[in-house]
Amino acid sequence: MEKKNLHDPQRYNDPLGEHVRNATDLWQRRLERYPKVDTVYSARYIRFSALDKNSALFLGGSEGIVGSELFIRPVEDTSDKQTNGSLLGVFGYSGRCIAYLDDTVVRELISEGWETRCFLAHTIYSAGQKSFETVCACFCYSSDLNAAAIAALETFIKHTVERIALKSYPCLDLTQEQLVRVIDSKGEWFLTKEQSWPELPKGSLYYRRRRTFNDRLIATALSGNKGCLIASWGGFILVIIALVLLFVWLMWFR
Repeated sequence: MEKKNLHDPQRYNDPLGEHVRNATDLWQRRLERYPKVDTVYSARYIRFSALDKNSALFLGGSEGIVGSELFIRPVEDTSDKQTNGSLLGVFGYSGRCIAYLDDTVVRELISEGWETRCFLAHTIYSAGQKSFETVCACFCYSSDLNAAAIAALETFIKHTVERIALKSYPCLDLTQEQLVRVIDSKGEWFLTKEQSWPELPKGSLYYRRRRTFNDRLIATALSGNKGCLIASWGGFILVIIALVLLFVWLMWFR
C-alpha cells in the first residue's frame, strides 16, 4: 500500500466529512424555509424616566412590579396640539401614562404595524436626582407571521419574563437558528445565555430586580383572579400561624 506524503491533504481527510457537509446543507436549507429573523422579530431592553413625581411614586410602588406588563399607545391628553396623538406613552395597568416612549427603533416597528409586548424588567433609583429610571424588556414581532409562529413567540416571551421576575437578565435577541428552535419547540426552547448586570453610576442603585412574595400578592389582586388571591392569602396566613406555633413551642416546651 502506497504511503501518502505527509503534506498530502488526502492524508487527513475526515471519513465523516461528506456526512457532516450533507447535514450542514440540510440544516441550511431548513433555515431558509423560515423568514429571516430581522424581518419578523426584534427585542431589546429600553429605558425611560418617570413622567412626573406621581409617576415616580407609582413606579416605586404597585406600578413597578418586576414582570408586570406595560402598554405602549398614543398619548391623547397632551396640551401641545402639534404633538397631540403623535406621542407614544408607556402606560401601567391602571391606565396611567408613566413615561413617554423615546426609543426610535421600537417606535419605527410600531409604525410598521408590528405587535409589541413590553414588561418591566428592573427599576433603578438615583439618589442625586431623587427619581426612578425604569428598564423594560420590549418584544416586537411582525403581525405577518402565521398563527403557529406567533403562538410560539408568545410562549417564549412568557417564559423569558418569568425568568426576569426571578432576578435574571437574559439576552432577548435571537439568531436565525434560535428563532427556528423557538418556533419548532412551540416556544418551549429558551436562551441559556445570561448577560452581566450593568454597573450603575455612583449614587444609583437597583431598587427592584425581582418579584417578591408581596409583589406576587399584588399582581394576583390586580389580575382579578379571586381564586388565586384567596389561595395566596390563605397560604400567607398558614405561614404566620406556623411561625406563631413554632415560637410558642420554643418558649414553653424546651
